Amino acid sequence: MNPLKLMQLQTALQQFQQRHPKLPLFFQDMFQNHMAEGAVLEVKVTDPDGTEHVANMKVLPEDLQMIRDLTDLR
Repeated sequence: MNPLKLMQLQTALQQFQQRHPKLPLFFQDMFQNHMAEGAVLEVKVTDPDGTEHVANMKVLPEDLQMIRDLTDLR
């Protein structure tokens, strides 16, 4: 992976966290304390015109492992 791109991504992530401080804290709490195999993760996006788009997934053991692996990258 390109080290320069990683540095740019890290900067972008830090800026995102400054603009939306509650979201990373929410995800951190969910992944550390509430995410378990069989849990359902749902995402809803509402367009400016009010149209809603929803997707969900049931959490599998492989998903939990990926989350742990990503957390270890810190």
